[in-house]
Amino acid sequence: MTSMNHEDEGRQLLAPLRDVEPDIRTGVDIAKAKQAGRRTSRRRVIAGVAAAASLAVLAGLGVPAVVSNLSEQVPPAKSTDGVIEQLVEVGTAGGFTPRFYTSTTTSQTVVLTRTDGGAGTAEVEVLRPGLVPGDAEMRNAAPDVNGRKAYWTGEDLGTLMWKWPGEGYATVRSHATFPNIKERLHYIAQAVRPVVKPMSVPFTVPRDDSLTLRAISAYVSTPTGSVDFTHSTQAGASTISVLLAPTEKGLQTHTTVRGRAASVEPNVVKVPDVIPGYMLVVTTDAMRGEREYLVRLAESVQFVGDVSNRGTWPSRIWR
Repeated sequence: MTSMNHEDEGRQLLAPLRDVEPDIRTGVDIAKAKQAGRRTSRRRVIAGVAAAASLAVLAGLGVPAVVSNLSEQVPPAKSTDGVIEQLVEVGTAGGFTPRFYTSTTTSQTVVLTRTDGGAGTAEVEVLRPGLVPGDAEMRNAAPDVNGRKAYWTGEDLGTLMWKWPGEGYATVRSHATFPNIKERLHYIAQAVRPVVKPMSVPFTVPRDDSLTLRAISAYVSTPTGSVDFTHSTQAGASTISVLLAPTEKGLQTHTTVRGRAASVEPNVVKVPDVIPGYMLVVTTDAMRGEREYLVRLAESVQFVGDVSNRGTWPSRIWR
C-alpha cells in the first residue's frame, strides 16, 4: 500500500491557497478573511473530505508553502482569461514519481510519492520569472542541473535550487529519509522539463467577475482536481475552492443540489457521486460562510462527458 491512498486526494487539494492573501491591487478589505471563520472552515472541510486519512500526510507535503516563501518584491500575476499555465512536467526519477500538480499565479508545484510505496514525499517548485526563493541567500554549491548552476539551500541546506530558464528559479526538497537523499533530489531535478500548456480540470464554471482565478490542481492518474478563486464582495474577500474529489464515505445528506442529495453548510457544499465515485465540493473560508453563493456555484459547475479522457478537459476554467 502506498503512503497516500485514494481518500487523501481531496485533502491535499484543499491546501494551495489557504494562507495566500488576495492581490492587494484589488483594493478589497481582506481583514475578515483572516479571522476565525477561515480556520474553522478549513478544519471542517479537511475533516469532511478525507476524515479517514492522517493529518500527517498533508503536513508532510508542504503544499501550503507554495507562495508563502516567495520574495514580496514582485506582485503575483493575475489570471483574467481563466487560464493558468503549467510550467513543467516531471518524470519518474530518484525513486519518486509525480502524484499531482498545482499551478498558481506565482509558481508551479509538483508533489511526488515514492515508487516503492514508502513514507515521505518530494516536492518540486518552479517560480515564475522575477520571483526568488525566500531563503536563496543561504546556499552552498551543488552539481549543475542540466547545465545550470545549482545550490543547496534552506535551513538545513537540504533543498536543491537551480536557475530556471526565463530568469526564474526551481527547487526540489523531500521529507523522505534516505541516506543518499541529496543524490536522489539531483536525479529528480534533472527530470524536470519545461512545458507550455494550460493547467486543466474536468469541469468549467460560468464567468463571474467577482471571482479571480488563483490556482489549479490536478492529479496525474485520477480525475481529482480543484480550482481556487479569490471571491471579492462588498463584505470583503474570501477564498472559494471548487473540487472534484473521491466521495466521502458515510456522508450525511439533508437537502438537494443539482437534483441530487447533498450536504449544505455555510462554508461547504458537498454533492456525492456527481460522477461515479467522486463528489463535487465547493468551499469558502469566509467567516460567516456563503451558503447561497456556494449552492449557486455548485449548481453551475459543468463536467466533461468523460472525465477519464484528459484530451477533453477544457483549457479554460470559464465558459
